[in-house]
Amino acid sequence: MLLNARRINQEGGRRELILLAIEDITPLQEQVSANRLAYVMLDNSPDLVMRYDREYRYLYVNKVIEHLTGIPAADFIGKQLGELGAPAENVVRQKEAFRKAAAAKQQVSFELRFDGRLVQSLAVPEFDRQGKVVAFITFSRDITGLKKTEDALRESEERYRFLYETMTQGVVYQDASGRILSANPAALSILGKTWEEFIGSSSVKEEKSTIQEDGTPFPGSEHPAMVALRTGKPVKGVVMGDYNYPKKQYAWISIDAIPLFRAGEKKPYEVYTLFEDITERKKAEEALHDSQERYSKLFNAKVYGVTHCRIITDEHGRPVNYVIMKVNDTYLRIIGLKREDIEGKPVTDIFPGIENMPAGYIQKYGKIALEGGEIIYEDFFPATNQWLEIYAYQPKYREFTAILTDITERKKAEEALRESEETLNAFFGSSPASMNIFDETFHYVKINPAVEKFYGRPSEDIIGKSVAELAPGFRDAVKGVFTAVLETGKPQRAIEIGWISPLTGKMAYFLFHAFPVPLHGGKRGIGLIAADITGRKMAEDALRRNEYELRTLVDNSPDLIFRVNRSLQYVYVNPAYERVTGVPREQFIGKTNSQLGMPRQMVEFWQSNVRRVLESGREEPLEFDFSSLFGKRYFFARLIPEFEKSGLVATVLVIARD
Repeated sequence: MLLNARRINQEGGRRELILLAIEDITPLQEQVSANRLAYVMLDNSPDLVMRYDREYRYLYVNKVIEHLTGIPAADFIGKQLGELGAPAENVVRQKEAFRKAAAAKQQVSFELRFDGRLVQSLAVPEFDRQGKVVAFITFSRDITGLKKTEDALRESEERYRFLYETMTQGVVYQDASGRILSANPAALSILGKTWEEFIGSSSVKEEKSTIQEDGTPFPGSEHPAMVALRTGKPVKGVVMGDYNYPKKQYAWISIDAIPLFRAGEKKPYEVYTLFEDITERKKAEEALHDSQERYSKLFNAKVYGVTHCRIITDEHGRPVNYVIMKVNDTYLRIIGLKREDIEGKPVTDIFPGIENMPAGYIQKYGKIALEGGEIIYEDFFPATNQWLEIYAYQPKYREFTAILTDITERKKAEEALRESEETLNAFFGSSPASMNIFDETFHYVKINPAVEKFYGRPSEDIIGKSVAELAPGFRDAVKGVFTAVLETGKPQRAIEIGWISPLTGKMAYFLFHAFPVPLHGGKRGIGLIAADITGRKMAEDALRRNEYELRTLVDNSPDLIFRVNRSLQYVYVNPAYERVTGVPREQFIGKTNSQLGMPRQMVEFWQSNVRRVLESGREEPLEFDFSSLFGKRYFFARLIPEFEKSGLVATVLVIARD
């Protein structure tokens, strides 16, 4: 209560009176207390808060100014804006913001630079009861770190987009139903599609134009992308033919399909396929196949005996026998047996004891059938008491063809082998992959044009030179692989190696297949086939970096960030939420607030607000208080709906700032 007393003198000298006035000032006191609390909150705010009159004199400045300038807040009161040394550019920009706010009668956002830092400010006009602007309030926040993060993220996305648009491999994104969402220019070019006809299509819709390697239809449900979506596992190295209508031919592609998962989910929500155009390689393989057919016809003449066999292996993959599938008449004459006694039967039934012969026929042919290559040798065959010259090669995996001739027919056999070598050289020269043969000291013996292109030199400047001479970095990268081939005599397959290209000076990545190769004079050599996978590696690295940067940004945010699904269960909680609650993040995942034992009032509060966003599909602002490990805290939150492709709100993302 407010008490006022005043003495009253009466006329005629009568006794004095005292007039008392009593006023209830409870509302005034409450307002004073509220104002005092507001100023305490402003003084402890992390943001800089200032109030000015219409002449730009400071009326109030919170204590943040002392940390920024080193000048006590009290020294600003009554001073003009800029009087205490603020940069002239900032003063001009701030006054302009005040003028705009007064004219528009609404808040105006602007940015200032202060000692190399970027500050985002909000100018808010203050009105009297007649609606006249009487003062201005500014709220300022240092956003230097946020700006740098945004710039870094934008640069990362631009780099990824540039790679996506310019890489030579095709990239296609599909949603969980298989609908095509995006494709890069290389994908459209390889497949002969336009953006309009391809985007929105699906594997099932495109199946009419796709075939498998054997020429049979390739069902859309079995396309690598659909298999990856169905199994949740990557699918790699699948070869498919897709008819390119503009070119009127099939484009043969080698496909890798990678499923993508959201945090906490077991089913992929998208899949991306990365594929390479191998049409030219396929043509080369077909040409080689045709050449091998002609090669077989040549050796099916009366002078040569030919047998085509399929290797049999035990449970460990070791060759233990082989079945003679087909022989020619000359072979029957040389061996001295009938066709019905040979074809379709295991060699151990035809020639008992062959598995124990010192020549090791089964192991020798098994190596050819399983690992490829060829072999030519002379041998005395005890079963028929003959000296034979035998040439064996692999026309197909797990199969070999052996060509037998009398030793007197050596010249004819050598000429046939020369033709075979020419056929192989044609394949060697046309392959887009780098194909190399090295001797035991790592000197180049033979190369194809792809190697010349890699070095930017003609073959005569490469043959005879060592790897160390031409590309020291390459020598260091492959030395271990080459040594392993020489020491074990076994191929080293699918090895990824990177080094600085001597031509471009940039990092290049290759997929290596190294294998033993016999050279003239009984010497050993190393064959190397290298496929350039630089584009694919760059794409994978860019995608990984982008995902890592986004994850790092969220995990290191001081704001509380969490996501709940339609069942109000947590599916993501960032580290800031764990620091405030003291509850490990993993204990939140898959649980509701009720299951976490939160107070009933809080459970109902969050249920009602989250459900409102789920139903309306609109973002909602929200203020709430929370009893944290650091005492009672007040938060401003944004509840943001996240939609499925169907348009249904799947989850709600909550970002709360103290």
